[in-house]
Amino acid sequence: MRKKKIIYVISLLLLVICSMFAYYTLKKPPEVAKAAEDRYRRGHNIPGKLYWAGSAQDKEVALTFDDGPEEVWTPKVLDILKQKNVKATFFIIGKQAQKYPEMLRQINADGHIIGNHTFGHVDLTKLDAQQVDQEIEKCALIIHDIIGKTPRLVRPPFGFHNPDVDNVVYSKGKIIVLWSLDTEDWTALPPVGLTAAI
Repeated sequence: MRKKKIIYVISLLLLVICSMFAYYTLKKPPEVAKAAEDRYRRGHNIPGKLYWAGSAQDKEVALTFDDGPEEVWTPKVLDILKQKNVKATFFIIGKQAQKYPEMLRQINADGHIIGNHTFGHVDLTKLDAQQVDQEIEKCALIIHDIIGKTPRLVRPPFGFHNPDVDNVVYSKGKIIVLWSLDTEDWTALPPVGLTAAI
């Protein structure tokens, strides 16, 4: 009986030692783990590849719009931008551009930057690399067919990206552009009346 207990204790110790060895040898070094975390940390730029924001010293704002074009809000936004003499970047959904090509032409004619927001506004992190490539390329081709330009800037829908998405985008020489401040208009908050504001 005593011999069985000794074998049991030794086996248990070996298991713990093996587990600890595996944990510490397979664990990424702290600097590698930190670099991997930083890659997706909000606000962390990767120069030439991914941007959340410009330099705070520049005291400039980059205004961006997603999910268009369409025929109700896009013309209103364009009118305001024209009145204020402001340029913006419009991240275009390919199927929306197919539906409203004249609106895309107007955005371009007004001198705004055109970015790629995929063909169907899907979560790219749920797709394989080939599907990610198709989403981005299909949108790029539609935009090119309508205005003769191929966008270099890509905004993944919802801001969701992972190593597969990044690799596809970077392999094409394109840049991921996210944001540092969100209006959260997508939350569909109920409208606030004047009486509520007084």
